[in-house]
Amino acid sequence: MKRPVPDREETASPAGDPDRGSTGGRRARGLVWIAVVLLAAAALRLPAVFWKLPGETTQLNTYNSDEYTILVSIQAMDPSRLDFNPVSEKDPLALSGGTFHTYLYAAALKALSLSGWLKLVPDKEFYYSHPEEWGRFYIAGRGLSAAFGLLTIWVVYLLGRRTYGETAAVFAAMLLAVMPSHIVYSAYLVKNVPETFWAALSLYFLWKAAESGGGRDFFLGGACAGLATATRFSSAPLLAMIPVALLMRPAGERSPLKALSAAGAAALFFLATSPYTILDYPSFAKGIELIKTTAAGLRHADGPLEKLFAVSLSAAEGFGVPALLACLAGAALAVKARTRADWFVMAWVLLMSLIFAKAGRESTAGRILPLMPMAALLGGRFLAAALGRRPVAAWLALAVILAHAAVFNAEYLRLRGAPDIRDLASGWLERNVPPGSSIGMAREPSWFNPGLVERHYRHPDHGLLNGAAIVSVSSSDWVSFGDIALLKEKRPDFVLISDLEAKVIGRPGAFREILEAGYSEAASFSSAFSRAAAWPLPAVPTPILYTPGEIRIFRRV
Repeated sequence: MKRPVPDREETASPAGDPDRGSTGGRRARGLVWIAVVLLAAAALRLPAVFWKLPGETTQLNTYNSDEYTILVSIQAMDPSRLDFNPVSEKDPLALSGGTFHTYLYAAALKALSLSGWLKLVPDKEFYYSHPEEWGRFYIAGRGLSAAFGLLTIWVVYLLGRRTYGETAAVFAAMLLAVMPSHIVYSAYLVKNVPETFWAALSLYFLWKAAESGGGRDFFLGGACAGLATATRFSSAPLLAMIPVALLMRPAGERSPLKALSAAGAAALFFLATSPYTILDYPSFAKGIELIKTTAAGLRHADGPLEKLFAVSLSAAEGFGVPALLACLAGAALAVKARTRADWFVMAWVLLMSLIFAKAGRESTAGRILPLMPMAALLGGRFLAAALGRRPVAAWLALAVILAHAAVFNAEYLRLRGAPDIRDLASGWLERNVPPGSSIGMAREPSWFNPGLVERHYRHPDHGLLNGAAIVSVSSSDWVSFGDIALLKEKRPDFVLISDLEAKVIGRPGAFREILEAGYSEAASFSSAFSRAAAWPLPAVPTPILYTPGEIRIFRRV
């Protein structure tokens, strides 16, 4: 007879010994291990909070183009008039994302200003003259992201204890702590990691509701789902997990009223923290159209297999291949065992996987972050089960995961500490471009080119190379798309392009095309990852680092 698999698989302790001790002893060991995991996670995330701040280079803002977005949203508001609408001429689609984290970050800035650590002044010229003060805005936002990242690891541990046991919980937290995408985005001033925290917390309470049937847990699960969606709209599928939690209850204990209270809490907390979805519905509707286009993958004419391949590459980049394989093995184990916890965890993983598969190339390693906590639970489940049955294989798998994480993070920190090739290219331009020259570009702003020519990011007092002019060589909308079709016609003195930019405009052979148009290569700058850190991707900086692998400068012959 097949032995039934319990919901909580206490197969082995983190040290590899069978769980024969008391529940209190296992819990104490687990707390020690999770403390070690959190300390290691903090060490991996906090140094990057200070990466390339304004004032250190020629650009006014950072090289991650998405970090500036939340600052633009805050600049659009006028609290003295009770105007908290983030929509402005600079960002008319600000309501394509939730506003909860924007408000939370703004409140943090206000608190820091009251403490004297940060100065809030209405005069922009002050920050132009004191870029180090502007840099504190980034430090504050990135620090907030790092805090949410660490809290997410803690929530995964708590959820793992309730689903698969102490050992699996520690392993799950460890996996999330070393996943490249979670590490990198925990040090960006963006909403992805805060959204992931609220989503994980919602799932934690909904699983508690599935276990106990408690109305309080249903309400809290719904409330956190509302906050997650108000942070980024991509967490809206959490609403589907409310009926899933209800169906986990025995047939006679499924109270529709509790599910309705969860849905009501989600709506209430969403509207309270993203009120302009109603107050400025026209702008919200425009933002939703953008989200629909992105979610459907309509900007790329890819078929189902091409979309699946693109998502697979994003998962390999975001999870790290060894950790991803552990998660997939855990999913296979869950499909075989089919415990109540397995049904709940797999429901979220499958739901989000289908959404990401439909989006295809739009499902970048940063956007799939809300999937990672539950996927990490599956990976932790696999490692805990393997440790109880095949300890040598389990330790080997864990060693490979940690070795890959160590190599990735060594390269990540090296790249963050090294001079950015955009700054090196800026220095070359200052020294070698004659006054009055013209510089051809495919897109503007293009966050993958030298900061010196980024008008969107350059300090306004910094002259552009003694009167040099930026020339568009694009026959399309060069702000959004761009190409180099007009290069032969306009014939600028210099042409700038990076490998990532060539990929964005759909011209993988752009370097060759420029040479054929009558130019010679004047300078090139490259930044490569080690093959081990990038595997199975090419040995160039991964997209999550917002760093081009190569910049080339061409001179007209």
